[in-house]
Amino acid sequence: MKSLVIRPKFDEVTGYSYRWAEDTVQVLRPQGEVCDLGGGVVARGTVHECIGRDDPFFVVHYDHGEEDAWMGGPDERVITTGDAQLLSGRIVYTMNCLSAKRLGAEAWKKGAIVYVGYAEVFAFMPEEEDLFRQAASHGLRLYVAEGVRDLPTIKAKMVEKYDEMIGQAKSYWTQIWLTHDRDALRVIADGVDEPKEECPVSRTIEFIFGRTVLEKLRGIRDSLYMRMALIFILVKL
Repeated sequence: MKSLVIRPKFDEVTGYSYRWAEDTVQVLRPQGEVCDLGGGVVARGTVHECIGRDDPFFVVHYDHGEEDAWMGGPDERVITTGDAQLLSGRIVYTMNCLSAKRLGAEAWKKGAIVYVGYAEVFAFMPEEEDLFRQAASHGLRLYVAEGVRDLPTIKAKMVEKYDEMIGQAKSYWTQIWLTHDRDALRVIADGVDEPKEECPVSRTIEFIFGRTVLEKLRGIRDSLYMRMALIFILVKL
């Protein structure tokens, strides 16, 4: 199985996360070829080229994120909610800020097997960085190296790992931020941290008919919108 690891390095914080992401590279390499992008700014086009060429089963991103994007540089949004379909059929594992809130939810709706990430800012203490580093990669290690496939179990064991690291922390602030990161963790998949539909009509359709039917109806709706827009443009011409 091929993998893609995105680990930019362009400021002090990404200097830490670049090193941490080496853990994921080492876990994934025995599984097959790893497209390892990092060491500087990572371009959006390079990420999309690797996905199109290698069709990786595992996609990993470490560090700066936004609610709707992964960052490859200060102004480089390498994956956004508009690209969520690129994550369909893949195991997505992130250690970045905020992206589980919107991008993770959209990726799951578009068919990602699982999206592991954080719904709030990921914070850490440099003095005890190894505790955060161990907790951050633990879920991927469980899935790949230890063969754990039950996603609720992976979520539970990741929480246990955070609790273990909290117990080992020497600093009160390290304990605070490990607790914060643990509580922000999301494993978005069927039966785990499934995002709640905001639209009451969508919630009702999903409850009665299931998500597959809801997504098919959305596809029909989007197709109709595209046709209506095309007709409008042609009329204007």
